[in-house]
This record gives sequence, structure tokens and C-alpha cells, in this order.
Amino acid sequence: MWLDSLRSQAKTWRSVQCWGVPRLIAAFEADSKEGSGADAVYYVITQRSAGVGLRQLVADGLRPTEEQVISVGVGLLRALEGLNQLRPPITHGAIALVQGI
Repeated sequence: MWLDSLRSQAKTWRSVQCWGVPRLIAAFEADSKEGSGADAVYYVITQRSAGVGLRQLVADGLRPTEEQVISVGVGLLRALEGLNQLRPPITHGAIALVQGI
């Protein structure tokens, strides 16, 4: 069941303290607005990263140099490396550019 998977992921995420990975503040479920109890809604609240996102910077006209692009890529790889060094390791199955933005 997808809800069990979310609970498990939230439990794992709560224990992660890794550079570049937002901290999990809270995860909880509640009944749907209809109140039937049949459809639970699961909320995940994470720490917001400081600063302006890459998407906004590019929209504002940023044209990064090759060195800046490499720096962002290295930062993402460091975060993934930190997750992989946990025991058991945590892997991400679908990295997309938008997740780094």
C-alpha cells in the first residue's frame, strides 16, 4: 500500500542528517476533507532551503559559467554520496534536474 511506503520513507528521512538534504520537520496523516475516513491524506513537511532557487536565478537572467554548473553538480553529488554512506544506504531512484532546482 502506498501509505505504508510513505510512512516508511518518512521514518527513514527523519533519521537522515546529511548536507544538502532538507530536514524532515513533520510527517502525519489525516482524514480527507470529506471525513469518510476511507481516504487518508499524508502530509510531509520539510525544511526550506535558504536562498534563491536555481530556477528563479535563471529566470532572472543568470547565465552560469561552466565552473558554476560544475559546482552545482558537485554539490548534488555530495548530497547523494552522503546518503549512500549511511547504513543501510539510501538511494534515490529518479533524479531529475527539477529536483536540484
